[in-house]
Amino acid sequence: MDINIIAMGQRIRSSRREKNISSEVLAEKIGIAVESLWHIENGARNTSLQTLCNIAEALDVSVDYLLGRSDTPADAIVRGCASANNLTEEQAKTLMELCQSMIPIIKKKI
Repeated sequence: MDINIIAMGQRIRSSRREKNISSEVLAEKIGIAVESLWHIENGARNTSLQTLCNIAEALDVSVDYLLGRSDTPADAIVRGCASANNLTEEQAKTLMELCQSMIPIIKKKI
């Protein structure tokens, strides 16, 4: 699998902005220099797996989302729930489908 570091950087930046987190705050939270985060967000530099995991955790999105393997940042929450409850991969997929089908209902009610 080829990793598109430009797309990854864009997803990191957009997720950070959606959460109203400054680059300074995120960099401090994950333990890297602000300049390093800027390079990652601009696709000028790749990052370590550990840093990518730290970014995903800080932004409450999945690594798969940041890598472009998933289109929804909420996958991390559902996968965490599935893992905590020892669900099989098939059960986790069903849980994800259920959650996605419930979103329109929840939006309509609230």
